[in-house]
Amino acid sequence: MALTTVQVHGEILELDGLTPAVGTVTFRTLIELRDVVDNIVYPPAAFVATLDLLGEFTIVLPATDNPDVLPLNWVYQVYINTATWTRTQYVQLPFAPGVTEFADLTPLDYDPCTGITAAAPFPPDPGSLFVLKSGDTMTGNLIINANLQVNGDAGVSDDLTVGDDLSVLGDVGVTGLLTANSASIGTLSGLTANFTTGTFGDLNVTDDLVVGDDAQITGDLNVDGTLTAEYQGVNGDVMRLISSVLSTGVTSGGVLTANGDPTKIDISAMTGWIIDYNASGAIGATNPMITYVTYPGTTALTPTFAPTTWFSIDSAGALIQQANRPTPAERRQRVVLGTIASSGGIMVQINTLPAVQSQPLQQYQDLTEGLRGFSTSGNLIGPNGVNLNFNKTSGTVFFRGFDLTTNYQDPHNSPLAAQTPAQFRHLTALPGSTGPVTTTLAVGSYDPGGLGVVTPVGGGANTSTNFRVWIAPAPSPAAQILVQYGQNTYASLAAARSGIGTGSYIPNPIVAAAVLLGWISVIRTATNLSDPTQAIFTQAGKFATP
Repeated sequence: MALTTVQVHGEILELDGLTPAVGTVTFRTLIELRDVVDNIVYPPAAFVATLDLLGEFTIVLPATDNPDVLPLNWVYQVYINTATWTRTQYVQLPFAPGVTEFADLTPLDYDPCTGITAAAPFPPDPGSLFVLKSGDTMTGNLIINANLQVNGDAGVSDDLTVGDDLSVLGDVGVTGLLTANSASIGTLSGLTANFTTGTFGDLNVTDDLVVGDDAQITGDLNVDGTLTAEYQGVNGDVMRLISSVLSTGVTSGGVLTANGDPTKIDISAMTGWIIDYNASGAIGATNPMITYVTYPGTTALTPTFAPTTWFSIDSAGALIQQANRPTPAERRQRVVLGTIASSGGIMVQINTLPAVQSQPLQQYQDLTEGLRGFSTSGNLIGPNGVNLNFNKTSGTVFFRGFDLTTNYQDPHNSPLAAQTPAQFRHLTALPGSTGPVTTTLAVGSYDPGGLGVVTPVGGGANTSTNFRVWIAPAPSPAAQILVQYGQNTYASLAAARSGIGTGSYIPNPIVAAAVLLGWISVIRTATNLSDPTQAIFTQAGKFATP
C-alpha cells in the first residue's frame, strides 16, 4: 500500500508570546524506507516548512508507524531554524485522523548513529555500524549532536550536520550540505564546500574561503584570507572587487565647528576610508589597497596657516594642515575634511567640505540636477526662409536618463533629428499653458511679467521681444520643441538682443525637463525671420541663463 500521511500544523512564537518567529522547520528521514507490500524503496528525504507571517506552518508528512513500511516506527530528524533559535530534535509521527499539532510531538532521546531510542546500550557488533576514532572512513551522512573538533583535515563525501560548534584546524571538503551552529575553519588551505542550502550561525575562516554554490550564514562571516565568489562563470575576490569601486572619503563625523575662542576651531571624531587603486597597474595584494581610518577629534585647535587652512586625515589617522587646496592626488591619498578662512587670526569662515562616501549614485544625480540638461552638439536654430518659420539642425542633448529605453549603453545622450521647419508649441510662464503644435512664430505677442496672459506687443513697429527656444528629447519631433513668450518689451531689436540673460524671467515649470537652445529676438511687425533687421538668432551656451 502507499505511504500513509499525516497533516502537521505548528506555530512558533518568540518568548513574549506575541511576535511570530521567522524561519523554517525541516523534517528529515534519516534512512531509506521500504514498502514490503508494493516493493518500493524510498530514499532519505527532507521536507521543509516555511513559517508564515503568523509564525505558523502546515505540512503533510508520511506517518512513521505504517505496518507495511520498514523499519517500523522510524524517526524524523527535525531541524528548527529561526532568526533567534536553532535546534535539532527527533520525533515519531504516528498516523492520526485530522491535524496533528507539532507542539504535541514528544522529542525522543534518539541516537541517529545507532538508530536506538532512549540511549539503550548497543552491543559492539556488527562493526559496520561504528566508526573508529582514528584511521577510519564512513560514506554516509555524518550527524554530530555536540561539538566537533578535527585537528587535521576533514573530508565528507555527503552531508555534514553538527548540532553545536564545528572546529577544524585543517581543510574541510563537503560535497553535500554543511550545517552547524557556528564554524571555525583552520589555518591550512581554508574551507572549500559545496553549500546547497547550508545555514550557519557564525563562520570564522582564518585562511581562504571558496564557495561553489549558495552559502546562507545567519550570523557573522569573518574571513582573514581571501573571500572568493562566482557569478555567471566569473570568479573574483569579493573585497578586491568592492574596493575597485569605492572612493576615499568620510563615512561619519569630521565636522569643523567654531570654538569659544574665535582664534580656534573644533573638529569632531571621524571615520573614513582611503582607497589606493591604480587602474593602470597590476592587480595584487596591495592594489587596490583599502585603509580604514579613524580620528578621535580635537578641540581648541589653532590653524597653522593664514588666511586659509585646509584639514585632512592621512592613512595613519593623523591630522594634516596645509595652506593650499588639496590636489587631486592628495584628495585620493587623504580624507579631506574642510577649510577655514581667518583675518588677523580670527575665524571668519569655517567650512566642512568632505568627500561624502555614501550614496554615490545620488551624488551624481545631485550634480546633474544642478547642471540641468545641455546641448552637446548641433541643435542650432536659424531662419527657414522669407517667413516666420525657423529651422533646427540635428544634434545631441545630455539629460540624465532620457535615452535609457532607447539605448541603455548610452542612456544620457539623446540624438535629435533636424527639423525643417521646426514644429513647436508656444507657452507662457503659467503651468498648463502649452498651445497647439505650430511652425509659425507669434512675433506680435508676449507674456508681460510672466503672469501667463498672452498680450499683443504695443509700441512702435520696431518694439521687440525675446522668445526662448527649448528642446526636450521626446520620441515625437512635434513634442520636442517649446517656445516661451518673452516677458519684457524693448524699444529696438538691438536693445532686445542686449537684454538676453539680464533682468527677471520666469520659466514655465515644464522646461525643467528641457534644454535651452537659444533666443529669437524679433520686432513685433516681423514677416521675415531671415532678415537681420527683423530678427536675430542667438545660440545658448551649455549653461546659459534663460
